[in-house]
Amino acid sequence: MDRLNKASYTKFYQIASQANQYDKNIADTRIRLGEKGSAFQTLYIRDNMIVPTQRSKPDLIDIKEIAYVSKETIRNSQTFPQDFNFLSDTYSNVGYICGMSVPPIMIKRLVTRLIESGLFDYKLRRK
Repeated sequence: MDRLNKASYTKFYQIASQANQYDKNIADTRIRLGEKGSAFQTLYIRDNMIVPTQRSKPDLIDIKEIAYVSKETIRNSQTFPQDFNFLSDTYSNVGYICGMSVPPIMIKRLVTRLIESGLFDYKLRRK
């Protein structure tokens, strides 16, 4: 489900549409509106933001569109290639795999720095 169905999520839509620039999540908006603070993990994303660390169940809301972020946004923010085979291209599967994985670009940079540091040269020194 990439876009929120306004009829099904009337309460959510009403809350999210009242978010201000300082609200970071649904709970912030609810508290500011005098309601009980819940849905702290349902984060707002804005154009000028870095996408936060994702969980296995992505609750990331594009506040400009008042919609869940797309599978493509999840894939891109986690640096997975566009042609990566998730076995099932459903929203929940893409979100789960990306949320449970270390981003590929991060792993590449980490391994590159470890190699450059000489950490793996110990085998050469033992001979």
